[in-house]
Amino acid sequence: MTNLKCCCSLLPLLTATVFLLGISLPVQAAIIPFVADPMNSLNEVPCNSTDMAGTGTAVFNLDTVTLRVVGKLVYSGFSAGTVETGAHVHGNAGPCVGANVLFPLPAGTPKNFAYTVTPQQNLDMQSSLHYVNVHTNILPGGHLRAQIVPIPPTVATGACCLKGGTECLITDAQHCPAIGGSYQGDNTTCQGIQACCIPGQGCIMV
Repeated sequence: MTNLKCCCSLLPLLTATVFLLGISLPVQAAIIPFVADPMNSLNEVPCNSTDMAGTGTAVFNLDTVTLRVVGKLVYSGFSAGTVETGAHVHGNAGPCVGANVLFPLPAGTPKNFAYTVTPQQNLDMQSSLHYVNVHTNILPGGHLRAQIVPIPPTVATGACCLKGGTECLITDAQHCPAIGGSYQGDNTTCQGIQACCIPGQGCIMV
């Protein structure tokens, strides 16, 4: 096999199918990259009222055809005795305003997650009305919070490979290393099945 640089993906292939008059037509999905950074206690309600140890970063990818969201969240720096008690995506609200839980997230750090939004939630997310919040025993109402905002189109994005290439998210060069990834360069994409080659050890299709 050809020795390809691999960025293997857990994301679905970035295509969907529509049926029109019995004809199957491929539709290219648009993947919109979002970030929540910095996640900290200063963003809780009310703003700047609590400054506790800990910070985090989260990356989200929204598929505008399937409305599937996948992402990763990493946090660190809690003081001794601080324990996570829950984490969620909330909406709809602007900065430092409380809102209901929309989607629970897994425990611990790092967090890998996926969920599907409704058409209305898709619009709300693109309007920066969702936020992510990590709760702890020290601050049950929320310890690390940030709005989930689209990366501006003026900022270059590309594939961010994680876990040796078994995970891939689209983000920018700043936020990829913040979630433990390796940035593959501007305008690179997360692929589906492809050759993954290790020098001297051959290739497999993944």
